[in-house]
Amino acid sequence: MVKNGNQMCPRCRKYKANYDKRIGLLPCDFCLAEDDKWNLPPTPEFYSIDKLHRVQKQRDKHGGDMLQPYIKGKPNKDFFQRYPERAKQYNAVKELEKL
Repeated sequence: MVKNGNQMCPRCRKYKANYDKRIGLLPCDFCLAEDDKWNLPPTPEFYSIDKLHRVQKQRDKHGGDMLQPYIKGKPNKDFFQRYPERAKQYNAVKELEKL
């Protein structure tokens, strides 16, 4: 393997590749310029402000679904504050009174 620039670009194999001491072989200047031309659309989740607010409302509304009733064998206070009716179901009433 040839070090320091006598090697061709790994993508187009037309021009001299760039070489970095830490990273190694990099694409040529032409290929890097072509990469800069890419115009990527915004992520679909945040396509508009209206959708942004709807997504945030859904996260706020259903965020508690990710909470676990127990963490490291102890009842999760946040879970039972959000779902107080489930304290009996998980037999955590006495343990929650201690917290």
